[in-house]
This record gives sequence, C-alpha cells and structure tokens, in this order.
Amino acid sequence: MKATKDKYIIFEPWWGGFSNIRMTYELIGAISEITGRTIILPERIYCLFLAQWWDKETWIDMFSLLDYEKYTSTFKCIDYDGTEVTQYDNKKDHLWGVHKRDDVEVVLFGDKLERLKAQRGPVDQNCVIYNDIDDEEDFNLFKQKRDVLINVNSDKKYLYFPRNLFGHFNYHVYGNGPIERNRIKEKVNKGIQYRKEFFDIADKVCNHLNNDFNAIHIRRNDFLNVRKHESENQFTNLLKDIEDRIPKDKPLFIATDESKREIFQFLKQAGYTYYFAGDFYPYMAHLIKDTHPDVSEEICALLVDQIVCSKADIFLGSFLSTFSDYINILRGQNNLKDFHREGTNFNRPKLIYERFPWEVEDYSWDKTWSDHWTYERSYFNLGIHGSHNAALAISYKGEVLEVVELEKWIEQKNAALWFYYPNGEPIDKIKEILEYFKTKYGAYKYDNIAYQSVPNNVIESLPAFEYKHILHHEAHVWNSYYQSPAKKTLNISFDGGSDNGHFNIYKVEDKILTHLHRSNQDLGVPYSAVAHYLSAIKHEKDLPKGNLTHAGKIMGLSAYGEYDEDYYNKIKKVYLKQTNDNINEAHVNFQKIFEIGPDRKFNKRESYNLAYNNQKVFEDLFDEIVKPYIEEYKDYELHFSGGGAMNIINNRRYNAFVSPNPDDRGLALGCVLSIIQPDRVLDSTYLGSLPYDKHPKYSKITIKEVVKALKDEKIIGIIRGRLEMGARALGNRSIICLPKKGMKAKLNKEVKHREPFRPFAPICRLEDADKWFKFGKHTRWMTHNAEVINKIEEIEDIIHNDGTARLQTVTREQNSYIYDILTEMDNQGLVPVIINTSFNRMGEPILNRYSTALKVRNETGLDMIITDKGVLH
Repeated sequence: MKATKDKYIIFEPWWGGFSNIRMTYELIGAISEITGRTIILPERIYCLFLAQWWDKETWIDMFSLLDYEKYTSTFKCIDYDGTEVTQYDNKKDHLWGVHKRDDVEVVLFGDKLERLKAQRGPVDQNCVIYNDIDDEEDFNLFKQKRDVLINVNSDKKYLYFPRNLFGHFNYHVYGNGPIERNRIKEKVNKGIQYRKEFFDIADKVCNHLNNDFNAIHIRRNDFLNVRKHESENQFTNLLKDIEDRIPKDKPLFIATDESKREIFQFLKQAGYTYYFAGDFYPYMAHLIKDTHPDVSEEICALLVDQIVCSKADIFLGSFLSTFSDYINILRGQNNLKDFHREGTNFNRPKLIYERFPWEVEDYSWDKTWSDHWTYERSYFNLGIHGSHNAALAISYKGEVLEVVELEKWIEQKNAALWFYYPNGEPIDKIKEILEYFKTKYGAYKYDNIAYQSVPNNVIESLPAFEYKHILHHEAHVWNSYYQSPAKKTLNISFDGGSDNGHFNIYKVEDKILTHLHRSNQDLGVPYSAVAHYLSAIKHEKDLPKGNLTHAGKIMGLSAYGEYDEDYYNKIKKVYLKQTNDNINEAHVNFQKIFEIGPDRKFNKRESYNLAYNNQKVFEDLFDEIVKPYIEEYKDYELHFSGGGAMNIINNRRYNAFVSPNPDDRGLALGCVLSIIQPDRVLDSTYLGSLPYDKHPKYSKITIKEVVKALKDEKIIGIIRGRLEMGARALGNRSIICLPKKGMKAKLNKEVKHREPFRPFAPICRLEDADKWFKFGKHTRWMTHNAEVINKIEEIEDIIHNDGTARLQTVTREQNSYIYDILTEMDNQGLVPVIINTSFNRMGEPILNRYSTALKVRNETGLDMIITDKGVLH
C-alpha cells in the first residue's frame, strides 16, 4: 500500500439493493488499499426497497448492518461528521456540489461531468482501476483486453466517486502483484462482515433446523418485472431443477422475497419439509428489538436469510442475483461446499484457469467467481519440519526470506511443533507463525508446502495449492547442496532417526539427486546414550531430551581421555546393535554389555576415557561406511549433513563442506530449497528473524568504547541484526569477551554455568587466522576443529585440552560489526581474537527477544547488551 498523507476518498454508494451497496463498500476498501487513502464513510445511504430516495430521513446507516469495528480496523477510515465535505450535504442528493472544489478529483466511468447529477454510470466491464504498476506483464495478464484504464494516483486531496461504484473489486481494482491482491482479498473478506448479532440470530434458526438442512434462494419481487422470463421459468421448473440435487430427508430452508408463501405448496406435495425466515419471526422480532431497535424486521430477515443459507449443506441460488452471490461468498469464506457455479435455474461449467477466471470466461456483474475469496498463486513457498528442532522456512520468487526456528519463537530448547507432553496437549504453533508471515510478507496462501515430520491431515489444513512430503535425508542433502557453489557433490547424511534410514549417501549433480547407500546403522543414538553414565556431565531429566543435548558435551569431554581397548570394544558392540532410533534400546544394550545398572555413573577418569573411546568408535564406524564412496567419487565435493555432521572433530578429518545448519534445524530450509531449486548459492547464515519484540531504551556506544569494555574484562551480549539460522552463534546473538586466562572461568561462573570441560570458541578475522591456527577450507561457521599453533597467553582460554579450537572467521562482508571490533582491537595493540559463545544460558535456546536479553543481564554477571542502536539501559 502506498503511503499517502492527508488524502481521502469521498464516495456515494451505488443506488441499488443491499447486496449492490455491499459491493460498493468492497470496491472502496480495495481502492483505499491501492492508494493508501483514508475513506470518508457516508453518514446514511439510500437502499432500494428499504428507503425513499427523495427523503433522506428514510435512508439507513450501513453500519447498523455491517460490523463497524471490523471495517474501520481493517481499512483506513474516518466518519463523515466533522469533515469539510459535510457542507455539501443536502436533503436530496447527498454531496452534490463537492465536485466543484479544486482539490477534488472526480472519477467517472464514461459519463461527462455535466451529466454528473443526472446519470452516474457503474464501473464499466472494460474498466481497470489502478494506482501503481511495477510489473507490466502482471498488469497485462490482469487487464486482458480491457482498455478503460482509470489511474487513481492523483495529487488532489480528494478522490470522489459519485454513486458509480458497482462491480467486483477483484475484477476492477488492480492490486500491484499477487501479494497486494491477496492482501486486498483477505481484508475485504475480513473487514466486510455483518454484525455479530445477525449471526447469533441465524445460529438460533439453524439450531431449530438441527444444524442439518439444505437451502435455496428464490428471487421474485422486482425480478418479475425486470427479469420476468428468468423469474417465471425459475418457479415453473423449480421442482424439476432441484429434485435430483436436493434430497428430501433434510429440512429445506427457503430464502425469498416472495410474500405469498402458499405458492410453494407444490414442494410440500413433492415431499419437502420447508421453512422460511418468517417461521421464526416470533423470537426473531424479540431479538431484533433488543439488539437492533433501529433495524426493521424486513432487513434483519434479509441478512438472516443469507447467513442461514450460507450454513446449509447444499445451497442453490437464483440466476443474476447478487443476494445469492453473497451467500456463496460467505460459504467460500468458511470453506463450505462450493455451489457458486450452479443454482436453481443455472448451471455453469467448471472453470479452469491459470491466474484469473476472466482469462477463459467473460466477465459480467452477475457472476461470482471463487477468485473473490480464494488466493492466487503468489510465488510464496513454505518448508516445514515438525519434530524436534522444528522450523518454518518461507521463500518468495525463488529467494528464501526467513527461517523461524520454533525453539527461538517459544523459547524452549529443541522444541517440536508436534510433541506430546505429559498432559497430552500438543504444541501447535504452525498457524501462529503463518500469521506472522502473513503480516510481514503478505503470504496468505502458498504455491507449495514441502514438509517433514508433520501429520498429513495437519499439513492439508494449511493454505496451499500443492503439498509435497520430502524425505528426511533428502531435505538434509538439499540444505547442504544449495549452500555450496559445487555442482557435483557426494553427500553423507547421517542422523539419530528419520523416515528413511539413519545413514544415507547421495550424489547430486546439476540438481539431480541419486541415492547410493542406505543403512540402518545408527551412529547418533548410541553416541548420545553414553553420556548418561558419565559423572562429569550435567544430565537432562529424561532420556529423549538428553539424546538431543548430550552429544556436544561428550565431544568436549573426549579431549580429556585416552584409548582403552576394553571400553572401545564394548562401545563398538553397543553401536553395532543399534539399527533403530529406539533410545531405550540403546541404554539396555549399553547396560548389558557393560554389566551395569541404569543408575551407574562412572567416575571422572572413567568418564574421560569412555568419552574418548565413544568418539573414536563413532569416527571408525563412519570411516568404514564412507571410505569406498569417497574414493569412487573423488571428483565430487564431499558434504556432511544431518545431526552427525555437528561432530566437528570428525568433520575435520575429511575437510568436508558442512552447512551452518546441518542438523534438523535445517530441514525446513532443505524442504523449501527442494521446491525452489535456486540457481545461485544460498547464504543462510543470518536467515533468522529480527528480534520479536520492541527495542528498549538505549544509549549510543562506539566501537572504541566496546573494545575498551572488553579490555576491562567486561562480558558483552550482542543482539544485532537478524538471528543466526542454526545452533551456532555467529556474531549476531553472541556473548563475547577476551580469551585471556581467567575469562573462560568468569564467563562460565557468572553467565553460562556450563561444565568446566566444555570449550569456548574463538572468532578472528580471516586474514589473521593462520597466525594462531592451522585449519582446513571451512572456518566460517564453527563446523570444523582447528589446531592452535601459537599458544600465547592472550588466547589461552579458547585452547581446548587437545590443543584445538572450534574456530570461526569473519570478513567485513560477512559481519562488519564483529570485524570492526576485531580491527579496533588490533589498532589498540590487543590480539584480535575474542571468545564467542551463544547468547543464552545453559538449557535455554539462543535468544531473540530484547526482553530475554535484559533478563539474562539482570540475573547473571553479564555486563552489557549491545544492539544495532546502542547499549541497552
């Protein structure tokens, strides 16, 4: 929507029946959206059959029928009273004379200005109303052969529509591209609703019909004059037309303006039991009097008729009736059976089209198309992974926009979209995140949803044209493949559990995936299971959670142990028995082989050696499986993916490419990448969200002041820019401090509270890295170990027990803020290396809310928090 300051729309609703007027309000809402103008709402309006055009005292307030709050909260509006246009009001012609103002642009469709008072023609079927055109191809598809093009992008204060807006908003008003058009449809359907009280009355009628009935609408009254042939034939052929389509075993509700109810007697003789709104007047009149003292029974019955019909199992309407059309629109809004192509006296064939229904069928005002309430394909695609480390990834026109990881959304580590807790209630946040995407990007419906680990019935309830299940390991592969420039890759995907084995090998060449190997040998579950028996490790309360968190701890602990043949052989037996992802089975096997009980905890030295031999068995079994394939496909870039690819010690042995999100956190991204298949390398480093809450008060802080704080041994939290996508803190959601001796212990004691054996990672500029580290090709994302070759005191606290470090390097292009801090450290004579760890406390996910960051600061020894704007108060 174009931002427009102090510009307005004046309009007089079409002089017709109530449904025609409703269409005016739809049109004006859509025009307001494309122009950004504020709607001046008329005080009272003329409505056919309900008012006398020459007597404004009989005119009605449209918002005695429509929901004022919904309309005015959906569209930008002000009330008529108090505006300068009220001076042009008169008893007969509402705003005649306002067109003479210099700041008013009169929008006409074929009429000459001098005929303005006498005749105000409707929107011509050849007319397109537009404001901006960003995409000529899209505009040409929308307008087709129409040549009456009305540009409402005016500099004048007012646009004035003089009683000429009658037509379908979705046909006449050009939303600039599918995102805007979908947003307009959403707003029209959300904002133009009858008041709740009418739905309450209609519900009572439906209750009397046991909420199980069929309905028809028979338009007579004026149709006997203006459409005599159709109206008479409709009634003559009514029984014949409905008998084969509407069964007689349910009540039949008849909405009609025919006052002589007895003429429907032939339906009773044919076996139908039917009712009219008038049959419920005794209590309807009471409800109307209590809730709508200014609304007549006639108009209440009119609205109740529509709402009741919209709730019927089968509904057949009248040809050329906008009253019937809106019943079908109400049904479409509520995803009920679709009868908009057929009625009691018409039957249109199924309409198949690519973008717009008028591509294949001529427009006319009397037609309702599903285009009103459905969304067109809009280039949005969605990837969803629903098990632990759940996430949703959204793309638009082949570009990934954002990945929302559930654990960071709800602040619960390793969270799942579908995970049952002891109380039996599932956590379902999918629709909440989809609302976030809808508000942020205008994603109302997705061209495709590619998914992993979400029930089919749940997926199919989400708004999409197509749904595609992606196998677990294939999603891992696509996540890796599209983040590398290589065209030919050999991908080893191994995980603790999946829907297609635990250990898979693929080759991918020019986006074509070929499966080479599948094994149920599980390396992930037994690796984590060993941790349960090690006294040196802080344990989770239950085994499944431990399975997700203990692996990283074992990896750190392994540096303190040494080879033990007995331990090695026993652990290897545990692995070879594990051919499924049953965690309990892994523990049973471990206890049998080691001849211990479930509560046994090995002492510190034993823990060290068990961790070391566990790591070695993992590496050796992995090598046995992959070595033949690596030799055969030596011309292919080697990729590791899956949870097993988080093992940085193993990764370094092969110098394999590993994405920054190789575990299940990357599955949603892999799913969406499998659909969009981008042609350029994806950088997913900061594909997470901006902080989810409002920025607090702050003060400015310079890079020099930050470096001074580091020099003074301050511990600093950083929450800047977009969130890292994955488990690694890469400078945007980080806690940083100097790596000199003593800072690791201080950081651990005052903020992180982790086991003392666990290392903290260093970060330095790429051009400086070889001064202190020996490393392979991959240092950007902390996915590989590096050997520390210059063990100076200034970096002592990032050196692990085995002389390695989990190195991350940066360039100015990758993260200018961290790079500038390191550069200023160098300028001040400091060693430009800092400790970089995730901004969270133990047991919590990486944070993405300022409020959570402040809570960490207030409850720990964290000294300050720095954002894009400054240091938080």
